Amino acid sequence: MICFAWCGFPQYAARCVGAFVRKTPKEDVVVIATKPAVPVLGMERLCGCRVVWVDENDTQDIAYHLGMVPDRYFVTGWATPCFNRYRDQVRRTCGKTFQLIDNNFVASFKEFIKSIRFRLLFKSKYDGYMVPGKSGRRLLRYYGVPDNRIFEGLYSADGTLFTDGGPLEARDKRIVYVGQFCERKNVLDLCQAFVNSAIVEKGWSLSMYGCGPQKAALVEIAVRNRGIEINDFLQPEGLSHVYRSARVFALASKEEHWGLVVHEAAQSGCYLLLSDRIGAAEDLLGLSNGASFNPYDIHSMNRAFRLVAKLEKEDWLNARCESLSLAKSISIEKFSTGINKMLELC
Repeated sequence: MICFAWCGFPQYAARCVGAFVRKTPKEDVVVIATKPAVPVLGMERLCGCRVVWVDENDTQDIAYHLGMVPDRYFVTGWATPCFNRYRDQVRRTCGKTFQLIDNNFVASFKEFIKSIRFRLLFKSKYDGYMVPGKSGRRLLRYYGVPDNRIFEGLYSADGTLFTDGGPLEARDKRIVYVGQFCERKNVLDLCQAFVNSAIVEKGWSLSMYGCGPQKAALVEIAVRNRGIEINDFLQPEGLSHVYRSARVFALASKEEHWGLVVHEAAQSGCYLLLSDRIGAAEDLLGLSNGASFNPYDIHSMNRAFRLVAKLEKEDWLNARCESLSLAKSISIEKFSTGINKMLELC
């Protein structure tokens, strides 16, 4: 039995597991998961296998939930108590355990301390690791994991859902943000930088989609300033149209391990405005399809918005082509391929 233990099981993960299930029909696959903070419908249908929902402080053995102890166990994160206990139960029965880790590499003294902690507490507990992309691989190499035990493909938006919206120049002068309305996502400064840039005078607008503790503050900013629109959280099926109708996607996070929304936007052909703390930028931000800025520097963010207003027809053409090209290197099929390679080589 193959078991995926997923903290806050999100829809993209259900689609990735579903791709793996379809590719390996003879395997007995099950997901054991805690529920996501933002509810998404239809998880069981999307992943094509049994889903067992548990509380993170669950005290039962994994065999109680699954009917047996799986011999191959994939787990997200380090800090879910019941998942770590399940992992130890699998290892005691000589099963193999694998870590699905989305952390990105940010050079710092804090990261150095984390690397020591990893070597002491975690390195011996896993047979292989899956990361989203380049930054995650660099992190694990820094932590001392051999390159041949690291596999890419952890994150992917569904390419059948998020598709090209056509020429950027033909779309409205619209910038979109998708995500939580919280301090980590830096949404208040994102709005302020848009206002400061004055590109609203050139016909640009900023539409934000999500939910979270800073929604009321965002609404206040929108009331006081033209061109800003605050919208509720949408299911992925609704978001696909949002991306296709926008020229630019903006994400100003102060911390973002990878950022699946960046892949969704790139699959839709959008120009990308990304903070330099976003892991996905190493995989999806090229030479002509976007710009990077310091999320702690409002002037850097202002300049990024002003740059957008200066782009010409050829710039928009090149940006869309590069976003679509880079997005193709990541797919739900890459997830299933990576899992199978781990099972074969580790």
